[in-house]
Amino acid sequence: MIGSGVEHIYIETANWGATVAFWKRFGYELDFETDHHSGSLVHPSGKPTLFVTERTAPLAQHLCMGIDDSEQFPLDGLKVDKPWTAEHWDVMEALVRDPDGRAVSLQAPLPTDVTVEHHEYYWLGARPTLQMTNVPATLSVFTHVLGWNVHATMGDPVNFAIVGVASATIGLTESATPAVATDIASVYIDVLGADELHAKCVLANLEITQPPTTHPWGQRDFVARLPSGHLIAFGERVQ
Repeated sequence: MIGSGVEHIYIETANWGATVAFWKRFGYELDFETDHHSGSLVHPSGKPTLFVTERTAPLAQHLCMGIDDSEQFPLDGLKVDKPWTAEHWDVMEALVRDPDGRAVSLQAPLPTDVTVEHHEYYWLGARPTLQMTNVPATLSVFTHVLGWNVHATMGDPVNFAIVGVASATIGLTESATPAVATDIASVYIDVLGADELHAKCVLANLEITQPPTTHPWGQRDFVARLPSGHLIAFGERVQ
C-alpha cells in the first residue's frame, strides 16, 4: 500500500476568524486551535479535515496526501518543489506539483532515527528586493506582462512595491543609485511552461539575454532584462 489518500486540505488565510466562520457555515467544526491563529476543522461526515493557518500574502492552498513510508516513495519523475524534509509537526513532507502546476503536499511518518527541533520560529520563505530608478516601469512588466499580483505599494508615484504570484514574491524599491547586476540573474523564478512564457516576453518586447536553453542538469530556462536593468531567469525542470 502506498498511502492513505487525501488526509486534509491546507489553507492559508489573511483572517483566521473570518475563514473559520466561513467553513462553519458548511458544517465544519473547530477541532483544535493553536495560540497563533492556526488549527484544524473537521466535518461530521468524516470528509478530509481542513488545516487553516493565518499568513500574510501570497496565500497558498493545497491537498495533503498521506504516504506510508518516505524512504519507500521516491520522487523520481515528479516536479519537486521540496524534497522529503523532516518538519516541526513531526512528519516527513515533500512538496510536488501535479501536471497542471498545482501544489500537493506528501506527508509520511518520521523514520525512527529522525528527530526534529521544536522552537518558536519557522522559515516560511524569502523575498529579494530589487533597486531601480523607476519602480512603475518595472511594476508594469510584472503585472501586465507576467500577470503577477500587487501585494503592497507606497508613494505617489509608486516608489516601493511588493509583487507576487503563487509562492514567489519580489520587492521593488526606488533608489537614486541602484545596485544592478549586469552579468548574472538577480532572481531565478521556477515556472511551468518556460517556452510559452518566453514567447510572451518576446511579444512584450522584453530584451532576452539568454534564449531558452536546456542544461545538462535537467533545467530549461531563459533570461530576460527588466526595464530596471536587472536580469531575471525563468526556468523549469524538464528531466
